[in-house]
Amino acid sequence: MGGGACLRRGGAKQSGGSGLMFELFNVGLEMQKRMIDVQMQGIEAAQQMVDAAQRNVEAGMAAHQAGEAGMKAMKGWMRLWGMRD
Repeated sequence: MGGGACLRRGGAKQSGGSGLMFELFNVGLEMQKRMIDVQMQGIEAAQQMVDAAQRNVEAGMAAHQAGEAGMKAMKGWMRLWGMRD
C-alpha cells in the first residue's frame, strides 16, 4: 500500500497525468502573462498619445497668446502713428 504506481480503472498505470495538468497550467499562465504584457503596451501607447495631445493643446494655446500679443502691439503702433484700428 505505499510507493506503488497509481492505477486507473481498467488497471492502466497513470503515468504523468498530473505532470500534463501542471504543464497545461503553466502554458495557461504564460498565455495570461503575455496578454497582460500586450495590454500594458496598449496602455503605455495610449498614455503617450494623451501626453502628445496635451503638448499640442499647450502649444496651440501659446501660439494663440503670441498672436493676440502681436495684434495688440500692432494696434498700439497704429494708434501711435495716427491710424485707425
